[in-house]
Amino acid sequence: MTVEVFDSLASSQGLQKSGWFAKIVKDKFNIKLNIIAPNVSGGDTVFDTRSASGNLGDLVIVGTGNGRLNKLVKAKLIEDMTPYYSSMKNVKKYDSAVKSIAKQAGKDGVWGVPQGVSSQSPTDPSEGNESAAAPYIRWDIYKEIGYPQIKDLDGLLNVLKQMQDRARQDTGKDDIYAMSLFKDRDGDVMQNAASICSWFGYTN
Repeated sequence: MTVEVFDSLASSQGLQKSGWFAKIVKDKFNIKLNIIAPNVSGGDTVFDTRSASGNLGDLVIVGTGNGRLNKLVKAKLIEDMTPYYSSMKNVKKYDSAVKSIAKQAGKDGVWGVPQGVSSQSPTDPSEGNESAAAPYIRWDIYKEIGYPQIKDLDGLLNVLKQMQDRARQDTGKDDIYAMSLFKDRDGDVMQNAASICSWFGYTN
C-alpha cells in the first residue's frame, strides 16, 4: 500500500525507496510513503491547489499558525482522531499538548499531534539528556560500509573517510567530499557545522 504524506517540512519528495525509515515502514507495515513536499517545488501553491481539490494527502504534516489548522478543520481536509485516541498510548502521554491543538482548531476533537512535546520539566534542557542534532550522512553508503559504530568525533571522521572512499570507488569520480557545509535551505546556519557545535553547548 502507498500512503501519500503532505509534509510542509520535507526537503525531498516522491516515493521513498531507500533509507532506514523507508525500510522500517516497508518491513513492519508493508507501506510505501509518497512524500508531497511544497518546500521542493510549488510552495504554498501546492497547499492551496490540493486543498481546493479536497485532498491534501493521507497524512498531513503542517504548521498550525495563522489559522491554518482552523481552516483545515472547517474544510474537512483532516480527520478527527477521537475514535482512535484511547488506543494511542504514546500520544496520550502528552494529552495537554493535544488539547492545545484542539483549541487552535476551534472545535472539540483530536485534530493533531504536536511535534515538539516533552514529559520533562520546562526548566530542564532536553539536549542535556539526548542530542537533538546530528550530522547528515548518506545512509545508502553508510549501509555499504557496514554501519560502523561512531563513538566520538574521531570515529565520525574515520567513517566519513570510509564513505568518501566508497562513493569515489562506486562512481569513479574524485570530486566527492565527505561533508558539505552548504548554505542552501539551512536558513541562518550551516547545518552540519551547527550540529557539531551544539554537541559542545554552542548554538546560533
